[in-house]
Amino acid sequence: MKRLGRNSLVRAWGRLTSNQFGWHTQRKILVIESDDWGSARIPHPNAPKELARIGIEVAACPYLQFDCLEGDRDLDALGSELTSFVDSRGQPLTFTANYNVANPNFDRMREAQFWEYHFEPFTDSIKRYQRSLDPKNKIKQLVDSDIWCPQSHGREHINLPRWLSALQMPNSEVRAAAEVNVYGLSRQSAPSLTASIGAAFDADSADEVVQHIDTLRSGLEIFRRIFGFSSTSFIAPCYVLPSRLLATLTDCGVLGMQGLHLSVGPVYPPEMTRIRRTGEFGHHQPLSLVRNVRFEPSLNPRSDVVDNALRDIEKAFTRKKPAIICSHRVNYMGGVDPDNRGRGLYSLKTLISRVQARWPEVEFMSTPELINVITADRGG
Repeated sequence: MKRLGRNSLVRAWGRLTSNQFGWHTQRKILVIESDDWGSARIPHPNAPKELARIGIEVAACPYLQFDCLEGDRDLDALGSELTSFVDSRGQPLTFTANYNVANPNFDRMREAQFWEYHFEPFTDSIKRYQRSLDPKNKIKQLVDSDIWCPQSHGREHINLPRWLSALQMPNSEVRAAAEVNVYGLSRQSAPSLTASIGAAFDADSADEVVQHIDTLRSGLEIFRRIFGFSSTSFIAPCYVLPSRLLATLTDCGVLGMQGLHLSVGPVYPPEMTRIRRTGEFGHHQPLSLVRNVRFEPSLNPRSDVVDNALRDIEKAFTRKKPAIICSHRVNYMGGVDPDNRGRGLYSLKTLISRVQARWPEVEFMSTPELINVITADRGG
């Protein structure tokens, strides 16, 4: 029999106990949390071809293949699918759409020869790259239809110290990608990278932790200005967040922390892995919300994502836990490949149809709604 290493045992124990302990409910609650909205990882449909032309292994990373910045067609298609479902209370299916509210302003950075960082709000990025006339109004229409709940995914999906350092390396894939307005390279596509440049709040030194606090506050304030309300919850890019930043979140009014069943600590300072359970909270820390269902058609094209997600949902409901689905934006984007969007929407429709057939009493909720339910149940 194969022996599991310590890390594998921790992960396995975390998956088991995150559903076993924490907050429980008799209600069949389903939440869909979707990350990366607003992030211009692939800003326009021609970007993958431009990356391939300069030697980037686009096929090595599904995000580089499909995760184009959302346009009106993407939002219209997903919105139409969401409004086609209504739960046992008459509520439509809701996406908790976690936004990165800023992207690099490559024109200004190019003027500074990439020695300085400049950013623009994601709404400007959508106007620039997707030629959307009024992205804020498009989002407002979705929000007003009760199918869209924007929440914070940080300011950028970029580790700025690492990215700026990589931009100054001679002959680097990162600099070559930046010349065609792309920042979102992964280690699969860029062998020169030794650490993630997507993990915005990972830190390699004490100075960087201080810088990340400022970036975190800035992102939450830009979120408030764009959407007209503060974010109730937060999810860190790549799930990495130093524990000392949790107090900053609560100071900024964040009530809930989305994430996985295990905490993901930074490089600096090293932190012990902690098991997270939905409904738990600590002193001056947000309420924990644990994703216990994975639904990623574009990231797992060879697996039966619908059946696998249904099994995870069944486990959650059997253990009297809300089913919190992780499903990234990439699954529903058609800017580069419309078939990718079609496959993702078809899989989503199949999954929700089978959920309602199996559990007709299911309740669709956003992450803030779930936080309210847990808080009220605990008398808080």
